[in-house]
Amino acid sequence: MGLLHMDPPISMNIKKIRRLMRKYNLVCPIQKANFYRQKAKALKTSNVADNLLQW
Repeated sequence: MGLLHMDPPISMNIKKIRRLMRKYNLVCPIQKANFYRQKAKALKTSNVADNLLQW
């Protein structure tokens, strides 16, 4: 990650960029949702199994 328009270009860690974006309330307009996470959430019904023992 870097600021390529600066002279000289500045390189930054992704964590620093996220921290600055959070500080100044910046949002990336190209940010996309993770397709696989959405698919897994849609297919997930419940973590509780049926009580087969009937104790």
